[in-house]
Amino acid sequence: MKTRKYASLVYPIPVNQKFIYAVPPIFRGEIGLGARVKAPFRNRIKIGFVVDLLDKVEEGNYNILEIKEVVDSEPLITPQILELTQWIAEY
Repeated sequence: MKTRKYASLVYPIPVNQKFIYAVPPIFRGEIGLGARVKAPFRNRIKIGFVVDLLDKVEEGNYNILEIKEVVDSEPLITPQILELTQWIAEY
């Protein structure tokens, strides 16, 4: 399998789950933690927040979709706020 980069996204919905997306080569230098991106979610394009960047993911019987657009040139959420929100989500 070809090495690809991936991003974990969360959406502003009442679900405590991260969703994995492939980062197209054109966006690999642009996406950072806390940035907003547009990606397919439940048959629509929604804005999500990048909470993790990954070099690889576990292979499975699922289709990994690609991020479609980077919304922010600079991350909207600081690393400190991102860490705080992840801590809050555990409770």
